[in-house]
Amino acid sequence: MEEKDLQTDNNLEKVKIGQISSLEKEKSMQKLSENIESGFKIHSMPSGFRSGQFNSSVHPNDLDSGGSKTSSGGGSHKKVGLIIISVGVLVLAVLGYFVYAYVFNSDNSNQDSQNIVRENKPIEQNNKEIVSDNKELEDVTPEEEIEVEEEVILEELEAPTSTDISPEPGDLATSTDNDIESPTSTEPVDEVPTSTPIIVVSDLDGDGLTDLEEAILNTDSENVDTDGDSYSDFVEFSNLYNPLGEGSLDSVAKVLNAYNLADYSNEVYNYSMLYPEAFEVQETEDKSSVMFIDPTNEGFFQISVEPNVEGLDIKAWYEKEFELEELPVNQYYSDESRELVFSPDGLYIYLTDNIQQRIYIISYVSLAMQPAYPNVFSYCADSFWLE
Repeated sequence: MEEKDLQTDNNLEKVKIGQISSLEKEKSMQKLSENIESGFKIHSMPSGFRSGQFNSSVHPNDLDSGGSKTSSGGGSHKKVGLIIISVGVLVLAVLGYFVYAYVFNSDNSNQDSQNIVRENKPIEQNNKEIVSDNKELEDVTPEEEIEVEEEVILEELEAPTSTDISPEPGDLATSTDNDIESPTSTEPVDEVPTSTPIIVVSDLDGDGLTDLEEAILNTDSENVDTDGDSYSDFVEFSNLYNPLGEGSLDSVAKVLNAYNLADYSNEVYNYSMLYPEAFEVQETEDKSSVMFIDPTNEGFFQISVEPNVEGLDIKAWYEKEFELEELPVNQYYSDESRELVFSPDGLYIYLTDNIQQRIYIISYVSLAMQPAYPNVFSYCADSFWLE
C-alpha cells in the first residue's frame, strides 16, 4: 500500500514537473515573441556551422533569415584596402624618386668639383710661372736696367754725323779721337721713349746740317745755301747768322725767332737753356730732371741735377766717377766763367756751379742709327746758363 502511495506520489511529481516545464517553455516562447515584436535581433550561427561548411568570407550579419547572403557593405572594405595599397605604392615611388635624384645630383656635384679642380691646376701652374718670371725681373736692379739701355744706345751712336764744313772753335761739342777709350759707366737717363721706329739720319745737300735740323731751322734740305748769300746754312747757323736772310743775330729774341727755339728756365736749380720750340718739355716733380723730346721720337735732350757730395771740381769728379787716372785733354774745356767735361762722343756735358754744390749733366739720347740733331744740341748746350 505504501509502495503504491509512493509510486502515486512520484507520478504526481513528474506530472507537476512536466506541467512546470511546459509552462516555462510557453513563457519562454511568449517572451521570445515579445522580443521579436520589439525589434530584438537574433544572432544565429552561420549556415553550415554544424556541418563544418562554414564560409568565413560571409559575415553572419550579411545573411537573411533564410541563411542566404544579402547585399551589404562588404565590398567597401575591399575598396578601402585597395586605396590604402595604392597610396602606399605611390608614396614609395615618390620617395624612391627623391632618393635617386639626391644621389644623382651628388655624383654630378662631385664630378663638377673634380673638373673645376683639374681646370684650376693649369691656372695655378701658369700663376706660378708668372710669379717666377716676376721674381726674375725683380732681381734686376734699376742700375742694371739703365746700364743695358745705355750700352745699346752707345752702340747705336758709335759713328757721329760727319760734316763737310768744320764747326767754329766756339762750339761746345768738339770732335774726339777714335783711339780714346769710352767710359763704361752710365750717364743718368730718366726714361727713354719706347716703340720708336729706326730713323735713318740723312743730309741731302751735304752742308753739315741734317735734314731734321734743317726742318727745325726752316732751311732747304736740298740747298747748301738757302738764302744765296754765299755762306752755307751750317756756317751761318754756327756763327749766329740768319741762314734765311741778311744780318747777324745780335739778340736772344732774334735767335729765338730765326732758329725756332724757346727759352727754358728752372727756378729751383737756377739755370736756363734754349731748346727747339717743337720739342715737348717734361719735368720731374722736383724739377731735378727735365727732358726735351723730339716729336718724331728720334730722341731727347735732358738736363739732370745731382748733389756734389764731396765738393769736387768737375774734372776731379768725372775722373772719380768713371774711374779714370787722368781726363783726356780733348774732353775738357774751360773759360773765365765755367769748366766743362765732355763724354768721348760729345753727347754728355758735365759742369758744376761756382760753389761746387751740384753737378749739372746736359745730355742727348738718340735712338737713331746716329744723332739727328748734333748741331742743334751743341748750340742749345752752349746756351746753358747758371744764374
